[in-house]
Amino acid sequence: MSAADDEYPLSALRIPAGWLVDYNQFCTMPAEHPMAWSVVCKHTLLMLRHVRRDVLVDLSWTPAEDPDGGYWLRVFQHDHCGRELFSFESRDREKVIGEIELLLEAIGSVRFAPLGDETA
Repeated sequence: MSAADDEYPLSALRIPAGWLVDYNQFCTMPAEHPMAWSVVCKHTLLMLRHVRRDVLVDLSWTPAEDPDGGYWLRVFQHDHCGRELFSFESRDREKVIGEIELLLEAIGSVRFAPLGDETA
């Protein structure tokens, strides 16, 4: 663990039940930090999966390793090869966190039909 890890921990996220964290390197280091190119500006920062919904939430920095880039939040059906259901771009980490939390709650709150009910 480096000094940057201690000073800039992972971003706090409210993740509802039902979500699996496949990968998380979404830290609190600002994009303007001199070391951001190696920490914040990675292509993949966060991957969350909802197994019952068969949905993947992916957060990346684009273009990778470019401090002038920005966050790119996408939601896919199945995986990265599936249909893109949602896309959002911003340089503002707090806006991205808010969008992630709204998405996780909205996707996870869809109700399933009761077992044995084939009309739904």
